[in-house]
This record gives sequence, C-alpha cells and structure tokens, in this order.
Amino acid sequence: MKIFILSTFLTFQLFADNRSICGDDNRVLSNIPQVGRAGRTFGGNGCAFTLIGKTCGISAGHCRITLRKVEFNTPISVAGISQESSPSDQYEIDKTSLKSGYNVILGVDYLVGRLKPNSITGKYPGEVQGFYEIDFSKPILQQKLRVSSHGKDSDNPELSYSQQTDIGYIQSISGTRFTHNADTEAKSSGAAIVRESDQKIIGVHTGKGCSSEGGGNSATLIHKNNTFINAIQACLQWEKENLN
Repeated sequence: MKIFILSTFLTFQLFADNRSICGDDNRVLSNIPQVGRAGRTFGGNGCAFTLIGKTCGISAGHCRITLRKVEFNTPISVAGISQESSPSDQYEIDKTSLKSGYNVILGVDYLVGRLKPNSITGKYPGEVQGFYEIDFSKPILQQKLRVSSHGKDSDNPELSYSQQTDIGYIQSISGTRFTHNADTEAKSSGAAIVRESDQKIIGVHTGKGCSSEGGGNSATLIHKNNTFINAIQACLQWEKENLN
C-alpha cells in the first residue's frame, strides 16, 4: 500500500512539473544579466531573483526559505546539474532586509530584499548587472510579457537550471492575482513578469497552471498590492539614503 501511494505521489509530481508548460515548451536559452538564480548554496536550484536596484531585488514569498545566495551569468548545466557562476558573479542575501508575504488565496506571494556586495569586487550586483524598473500601474489583458528564470527542463536535461526565457501574454486579472501563458517549469518561482513593450516589471511568477490543454500560470500583481509596493519602495529608499 505504501509503495502504491509513493508511486502515485511521484507520478503526480512528475506531471505537476510539466503543468507550467503552455502547450509546447518554447523557452530559449538566454543570458539576461538582471535575472539571478537563488538557492541555499551557489550552484543550487531554488527560485529566481531579479534586480530592481543596485542592491534590491524581488522574488516570491514562498521562496524565502530557499534564498540564501544569488548568482548571475550562470553557465550551462552539465547532465542536468547546475554549475556555479564565477565567484565575481555571486552575492549573499542580506537576511535582515527581507520582507515577504505569502497568501495564495489573497494573491499575496512576494519577497523583496537586498544583496550584499560581492566579496571579490566589492560591487553591488546592480552596479554590474543593471536592473529593471517597476511599473505600479495596472496592466491590461493580452499585454505581451517575458518571463526569464532558471527552471527545470524536462525535454533537455542539459538545459535544466540554466537561464531560459519565453514570451507570453496576460490571460486574466483578478485583484492582485493574474495568469499568463509564458512557459516555465519547476524552480521558476519568483521570476519577474516583465512587460515586453517597455521592459518594466509588473509582477512576479508564483506557480504552475498551464498544460497542453490550456490554463494559465499564476502570478502576483504589483498594482494595488500595497504590502508588496511598500516593501519595494522601502528597499529603493534605503538605497537612496545609504548608497552614493
């Protein structure tokens, strides 16, 4: 009986990993500098962390337990195993700076925090990688968006946990939640939802929902998500007051 339950669970997990592919997997290999891979260790697989300032970045609230270190300019994986970035592209998270919320029902799943300077260069990540701007206004349906992350790749294991990107569209908006049809897979949570027309962030990818039969992946909207907005503004204000 236990073997059957375990087998059923593993089968479900395998299926669930693929539920965020919206039809065919259209992701392509990318190297968008502002998008980092976060985990407990360098070379680890956790969530996405996207820069919005010299030190500030955003992710998903349910990723908080996995966020310890962030690496940029990640290399290709080897046999599905992620490889560490250069030490000059690795940054520790300032745990004291983290602000997050996680309530799926209310559409609250966000994290904002700062990264420490690189231990070798002494520079903050945004000084090297650049960063995205935030748009606090309400997006509209069918706007084209981009999602970039370091998710699993069930079709091409050698690309698993390497940075990939895909373009999709906003499908629905409800309160501070919305759905989109950009392809992702497991470990893509926290990826910024970037509006393609002006390259500004409008939300954060939080979970699966797509399949070959349709559906939409879930995301947290920034517009009118007051606690999320306050956390973003507080982080950016800290930069203004403490960094030249």
